[in-house]
Amino acid sequence: MRVGVVIIVLGCVGCHAARPRHAKAHRRPAPVAVVASPASPGLPAPPEPAPFRPRVTQVDRCTVRLMHASPTEAAEVEAEARRRLADVQVDRLELNERGDRVASLELRDTPAPAKPPATPAEIQAAAVAALTRYAGLFGAPDLPRATFTIKAHQGGDLGWQVLGSIAYGQSQQKLVVGLGPSGAPQRIMVTDAARPPDGICPQPGLDLDDPRIVTTVVGATVQVDAHGPHPREIQFTGADISAINNEIVRPERDVFRRVIAVQLQADMWTAWLDADTAALIRVVANFDE
Repeated sequence: MRVGVVIIVLGCVGCHAARPRHAKAHRRPAPVAVVASPASPGLPAPPEPAPFRPRVTQVDRCTVRLMHASPTEAAEVEAEARRRLADVQVDRLELNERGDRVASLELRDTPAPAKPPATPAEIQAAAVAALTRYAGLFGAPDLPRATFTIKAHQGGDLGWQVLGSIAYGQSQQKLVVGLGPSGAPQRIMVTDAARPPDGICPQPGLDLDDPRIVTTVVGATVQVDAHGPHPREIQFTGADISAINNEIVRPERDVFRRVIAVQLQADMWTAWLDADTAALIRVVANFDE
């Protein structure tokens, strides 16, 4: 699975207690596109980088469900997070909806780079260092190892807000890193997005050239504008198939399933097939109907 990260520095924001929606507008120069290496600008590495991991229930061989932590377990997660943050001042700590990892932090007295960042590359390096130090708390240890792209405004006296997104297949996880003027991290948020657990059905039962895949898709139908004034039905043929891949999809909230994904009609549609039997699960539209 390829992992990509896009980070955007939006310019100066308020101190750690301020939030983006309340930040006073500033005039800024045009963005400058930069690609920089994720080298640490001086923050020490975390002593315990292991991530918090979700509780997983196996639904079937190629399907898993993420389970919510019990109140006791969620309290243990928060206590462990605060223990790992004992060297800084924690103004706010929130867990995600399942209670299995941290969702947002507001911090003070955090380690800062050797010198305040003054260029887009240095701003990126400070953000990467913060992610390197704290990513394990968010259950996303691969953040600092990904490739970063920055669009940076020149910083102001109040610091910077860095926005990013991490791609996991067709899903995205978004993040925010707030840096003070010294480059010290003051606020980190990571959305509870579709991040699949490791090791889901690593060896599907069918090869991608198995003839049952095409047999299942040819003749399958979908309803278009079913509730509109002119509903119509599309029936797929072999000529509609443009690609066949193994993918991990999210058929419902907190459920992940490895499927055979068949792209149809120039990727307008995707047929999800059972990875072991090629039985049709559903056909999903890759556009707004």
